[in-house]
Amino acid sequence: MKVDLKMAEPDVMALLVQGIFFGASFPELTEEMFRKAMNTYGDWVRTVGYGLKIDKEVKGISLEEVEEAVLQMVAVHTLEYYPELVERLDLGDFLRSR
Repeated sequence: MKVDLKMAEPDVMALLVQGIFFGASFPELTEEMFRKAMNTYGDWVRTVGYGLKIDKEVKGISLEEVEEAVLQMVAVHTLEYYPELVERLDLGDFLRSR
């Protein structure tokens, strides 16, 4: 089933906001859910069933790696739009690690 992106965008944005709110409200639960989702053998089986060839030994990205990537993106955005906040938010190290 194909859906026009313009029609789906409001619903997708609402889900995104809800997800961010949930993660901010329940960070420990969100971390636990993320870790369990990244280590699910069933996901690998389903993905292979769809025809995507992935080595069984490939590990997903860790929560720490995701956090690092997000903080790097936040640091770049902050540097571009709010450079006066980079040091106050302690984002300088994330800019140097690029």
